[in-house]
Amino acid sequence: MTVLAICLIAVGAVVSVLGVLRLVSSRRRVLAPGEVAPGNGIPLMVAGDIALIAGVLVLVL
Repeated sequence: MTVLAICLIAVGAVVSVLGVLRLVSSRRRVLAPGEVAPGNGIPLMVAGDIALIAGVLVLVL
């Protein structure tokens, strides 16, 4: 169970950082006419936070 918790925490941290980076890059990008904006990183950040919380819960309980 400890290995599972450590993996969840590590994956959650990485996914949260990727979500933040994607959110920042999507806000700074200037789009050409007709270009579709990439998705923001909010779903990635939420998924990372959920994985972090689950990892901590598995580690504690």
